[in-house]
Amino acid sequence: MSNVIGTSADTNTPAVSGENAAGIGVRGTSKSGSGVIGTSTSGVGVWGGSQSSSGVGGMSGSGIGVHGVSKAGPGVRGDAENGTGVFGGSKTSTAVGGISDSGIGVHGISTSADGVFGNSEKGRGVVGVAKNATGVEGNSTSDAGVYGSSQTGIGVHGKGGRLGGLFEGNVEITGNLTIQGVSIQLWLQRIARLEQEVISLRHQLATHAHAGGGSSSQSLATIHVEIDLSGFSQSFAIRRVSGGGFKSNEAIVIKTTSEGVTTESSANARSDGTYQQELSVPKSTPPKQYSAWAEGTSSGRITSKKGYSV
Repeated sequence: MSNVIGTSADTNTPAVSGENAAGIGVRGTSKSGSGVIGTSTSGVGVWGGSQSSSGVGGMSGSGIGVHGVSKAGPGVRGDAENGTGVFGGSKTSTAVGGISDSGIGVHGISTSADGVFGNSEKGRGVVGVAKNATGVEGNSTSDAGVYGSSQTGIGVHGKGGRLGGLFEGNVEITGNLTIQGVSIQLWLQRIARLEQEVISLRHQLATHAHAGGGSSSQSLATIHVEIDLSGFSQSFAIRRVSGGGFKSNEAIVIKTTSEGVTTESSANARSDGTYQQELSVPKSTPPKQYSAWAEGTSSGRITSKKGYSV
């Protein structure tokens, strides 16, 4: 039987009251059981209040300082009007830890502010680690799922054993794209130069085969360019491109270059390998020097360059 028993039917009168002007008001001690137990059918089991210090304090040498257990509700809950609802502090270990067998370890909800916020001066603000699932995942109905920004460093850094980043959908880049230390603009310039070198090499091979009397299929392809100024109206002339030496009925690409700009048009070879294409040219076009050549899409045959002026 308890050594001290207190009863009260008045909500304003405590059943047991302890008061101390300078020390502990009520103290409970036990060697192997609970020092203090508070139970209630519909109210708070244990309530602590203070005007300027901690309402309830818990301390343990090596165990849990404050332990809350609940079958269906929150085990521990903290509410504050203007301050932190639940605050945890630690010098060398985890300040706040959450563990769950099948639910969420730590869950943060906010109506208009951040649901979960992490801040650190020298460490990482937020760290997510998973063995077989996603380490950190962000989802949003109408805004960015994951947003990364930095004033002087990298906004988002991805590193993986297979891929550093995977994008499912369109990608938009407003700044410069660098690939292995080289900007994409420089890569495109290099590709354009290589294309021109390939075209020049193919022309040289075709010219060499033709000059040496070889039987290269490329040397059989010919091109002729004619500018008909009579045209079909007073405003337009006709550029007529013709030739032969291609495979029967194959598709032909006619390329024209001037001042570093190359354009393409298409034609089809006749059954005998000859072709002809007519294009209208405005008579008001400023005089320029052009070069034209034709390439067979299936035979690979290519003519030499034919220069002309408009």
